[in-house]
Amino acid sequence: MKLKNLHIGFFNLNFLAQYSSNQPSKPSNKQRGAALFTALVAILVLAITGIAIGKQVMSAKRDSATFFDNTLSFVNAETAISNAQTTIIDNAYTKPEMLKVGDADGVIMPLFVDGANKTYRWWIDEAVWTASTTKKIQVTDADGAVLSGSPTYVIEEAAIDKGLVLGVNPPQRRLFRITAKANGLGDSETLVQAYYAIME
Repeated sequence: MKLKNLHIGFFNLNFLAQYSSNQPSKPSNKQRGAALFTALVAILVLAITGIAIGKQVMSAKRDSATFFDNTLSFVNAETAISNAQTTIIDNAYTKPEMLKVGDADGVIMPLFVDGANKTYRWWIDEAVWTASTTKKIQVTDADGAVLSGSPTYVIEEAAIDKGLVLGVNPPQRRLFRITAKANGLGDSETLVQAYYAIME
């Protein structure tokens, strides 16, 4: 009886030893700390990457909006240039008095000059655009409403080129300088200049 009990005792010890050896070992505190640190670093990297991508997207959207607004203001200014050219050609042979400098009902102004009687970049001076003496024309639609962007232009008589033709009343080329200004939907503003000539 004693031998049987001893045999059973050895069996239990062997079983416990095998069972304990098959169990996974618990991670140490150092391993847990390393895993936590790695996870935090990964989260931090993802957060920084997300913020950087978000800033790039917002910057691209702002750049796109600015580009669109600048393009729109340029198109509006080109519309004013085209309208001014139409005004000149329509009046050149039907109502030539409209193209006379100094005419009360005319649309042409002499070249702007400064105090030294020299031409200057008057178009960058907002006071000139708003002065009552400036013959500025706003482009309107068929109903008389000002177009979007408020395209506005001023026509100056730039020069008269008589050329080398001789004779009585020889034809001459008359040059006009058109200065147009227009806005976009935002803060953009575009100034465009063009020269246009007619034969008289």
